[in-house]
Amino acid sequence: MNRSVKIILVGVGITLLVLLRMFEEILFHDPLLPFFKTVHTTSSLPTMHVATVIGHVMLRFLLNSLVSLGILWVLFQSKDILKFS
Repeated sequence: MNRSVKIILVGVGITLLVLLRMFEEILFHDPLLPFFKTVHTTSSLPTMHVATVIGHVMLRFLLNSLVSLGILWVLFQSKDILKFS
């Protein structure tokens, strides 16, 4: 893989990570995100379905991990790096 293709693919990967972070409130159900953006020291926790929240957190973690591993693969192309990561 030549250098310019690597740069483009790493840029796409970083862009995907940024987009996942920017749109996390829209893509994933997590009532704690807006809760901690407000004055949360005096408020009680919002009502939430624990299974749904855990499922969405796991999905977000999986997507972030896959994109990060893709970036590492493009940069190093080594199974040992992926295993270590």
